[in-house]
Amino acid sequence: MAQDVHSSWAGFYLGIEGGANFLTDKTYGFAGLRAGYDLEFERFVVGAEVTADYRPGSTNNNFTWVGVPSGTLYQTSTTTMADFIGMTTFHIGYEIVNRLLPYVSGGVAFSPIEMKTAFSGLIGPNAGAFGANSSTTWRTGWVVGSGVRIALSDHWSLEPQYRYYSFPKVTLFTPGYLGGAQVASYTLSDTGRGSLVSLAANYRFW
Repeated sequence: MAQDVHSSWAGFYLGIEGGANFLTDKTYGFAGLRAGYDLEFERFVVGAEVTADYRPGSTNNNFTWVGVPSGTLYQTSTTTMADFIGMTTFHIGYEIVNRLLPYVSGGVAFSPIEMKTAFSGLIGPNAGAFGANSSTTWRTGWVVGSGVRIALSDHWSLEPQYRYYSFPKVTLFTPGYLGGAQVASYTLSDTGRGSLVSLAANYRFW
């Protein structure tokens, strides 16, 4: 009876992935694409990978404040969105048994964050005034993780994976103009830390 031996981990691969994005106060689902290239040295495997994921979700905040010097009571409504997250990582693994490759990884994470803000005058001289604005910036941070690749054949593999990412604190400033010279603004500070737990399916070309 022939021995079931996986030929190699080396080469270029494409895949899809999906899972859960755990933040401090909420959880989003996400899904995306991945591409990478591996080199094999005996049982050691080293490589690089790029992932691009979409995670639908937004954060809404509403609050009131009194403008100076008009004394108008304003309401501010904000919507914060960071729907895309991409990563470029390097990994090293060791095939402990045939077809089973645990690994560790680390690299760079990047994501845009957008804030849309609407201001409206409720009570006072500028009651009924309305203003809106938006602000967007790209965040670059770091990511570390681990996972295991399970070869189903010479070309197909499954890959459960855990990644932890962190972005530096950024500030978005959105001015809104209400009632002529009256200016309102809202500033968002977001740190951006979270965990991705995912399952991927890869197809390797060689």
